[in-house]
Amino acid sequence: FVSMNTNLTPKSVLGFCDRIDPARVVLIYASLHIKELERLGLTETFIRHFHLFKTKGFRILARGVAYPPLLKEIEKYKEFFRKEGIELKFGRYDGEYEGREYPAAYTQEELQAFGLENAPDLRSCQRGTLCNAGYNAAVVWPDGAVVLCLNVIEKLGHIYEGIRFKERMIRCPSPYCTCPAHFYDTGLYEKALRENKV
Repeated sequence: FVSMNTNLTPKSVLGFCDRIDPARVVLIYASLHIKELERLGLTETFIRHFHLFKTKGFRILARGVAYPPLLKEIEKYKEFFRKEGIELKFGRYDGEYEGREYPAAYTQEELQAFGLENAPDLRSCQRGTLCNAGYNAAVVWPDGAVVLCLNVIEKLGHIYEGIRFKERMIRCPSPYCTCPAHFYDTGLYEKALRENKV
């Protein structure tokens, strides 16, 4: 089973849509970079491909980045995509903007505007937290290399040559985690806890 992120604009996604069984795909995060789609004239391509995946039975979510400059136009974009049959949700922005470090710098009003006030991934995974990365979840890079997670680049194998998962859960060595597996797939995390008798 896989989940993946894609901006849905390359033609190669059409081959994936035709050849892959939707039952083997947990979730597709369709990365909706609004300003880039507009700049490159790819908004209609994104919409067309999104609906193709949905029609084929894939579980797909459109997710934008809660980039602070978008705040003034957020309602306009939500309405535009709603009319196109796409519910636009946002994930946090990690980085600096106008001297402020995000996601810590979000105000309560900004969190509400982006729909992030209850987002679990605003909490970071601290060093020492039990994690199932590398145990029953991993990250696959575009070249096929399989690593523990986005922050711990420990190679577990290759998608075409085999993957050697760890025998036990690890304690997170990273002081800050941008993609905590236990928020995105709680079923796999809880399964790992049971198998490790935690």
